[in-house]
Amino acid sequence: MKYLIFDRKYFFKSLLIGFCLFLFNIVSSYLIHELIGESLGKQNTNAITNDFNSFIFVVLIVPVFETLIFQWLIIYQTYESYRRENKRQLAILISSILFGLSHSYSVYYILVTTTAGVLLATSFCYFREKTNWLSGIIYVTIIHSLSNLLVFITKMLNI
Repeated sequence: MKYLIFDRKYFFKSLLIGFCLFLFNIVSSYLIHELIGESLGKQNTNAITNDFNSFIFVVLIVPVFETLIFQWLIIYQTYESYRRENKRQLAILISSILFGLSHSYSVYYILVTTTAGVLLATSFCYFREKTNWLSGIIYVTIIHSLSNLLVFITKMLNI
């Protein structure tokens, strides 16, 4: 197994992408609420509460498992299964759609998380190509965890 490649440049890129993902979630939630009148946050309020167990689950456990399933497993299998030039785009598309469908609180939430899935899958491919599979998993988990952490804090503070 290849070793973890930790580079401050990639670490800070992953933090920046995680913050951008959080901003995307906030802006899309606001726009959907203002334009359609539906709140994205209300569909998933049971998953995010103010206790420590929810914090561990939402910020640490879920990002690891979702990264392993939706980025590593699906993208790796697509790369291994298809020998065409456009396998990267196909892997990102499949990963993103399945990621969005796994968040089926509403049609709007599926669209938002599918778009977020594009960002996560593209980030995974980028970090995998620049480093290796293991490092790609770590950096995308950091992105996902940071975004979930910021959403958790926002929900906890009722912002």
